[in-house]
Amino acid sequence: MIVVEKIALVLTWPLGGPRKEWGDRSSSRWKGLFQSCHGVTLLELMVVAMGVATLIAMALPVLEGAREAVRLHQAVTSILVIQFEVIKYELKYGTIPANIAAMDLAVDVATDPWGRSYVFLNYDYAISPDFVPREDQFLKPINTAYDIFSVGPDGESHKRLPHPLSLDDIVRASDGEYIGVAAEF
Repeated sequence: MIVVEKIALVLTWPLGGPRKEWGDRSSSRWKGLFQSCHGVTLLELMVVAMGVATLIAMALPVLEGAREAVRLHQAVTSILVIQFEVIKYELKYGTIPANIAAMDLAVDVATDPWGRSYVFLNYDYAISPDFVPREDQFLKPINTAYDIFSVGPDGESHKRLPHPLSLDDIVRASDGEYIGVAAEF
């Protein structure tokens, strides 16, 4: 019997208004409820602000890592495009281009995601007599005919890949079988 009365009260709530035990809105129960809500204190605002700042501080490194991953992917893709342009040039003219300008590349392909031009070295057109191709950890050249690479985010490089200045370079190695970060080659 009690269950039936409670169900009847619940079902009649939208039809009959507030329950009798709460009375009308001028009763002391309603006044006490609304008088205790004055607003938000400065301390509560500071706690919320600190919570938001903490969430932002946690999200920024993740976003920066994702941004760097996109830049790396763009650099690898551009080196692949340059490699295909070298192949097209070689098929058309019978020789590897002397420099990157000879291929007439689009600006977005010719510059890396950090705003610097890609380095293209044709080993037949040595810059100087003491020119030595880039080398791996065993002091062996990483390519046989030409080299394409980006100096990476730091803008510095070295002829040996294991050197600390070259670890962040984006390189083409093993005659195009590997294109990626020098530290992972």
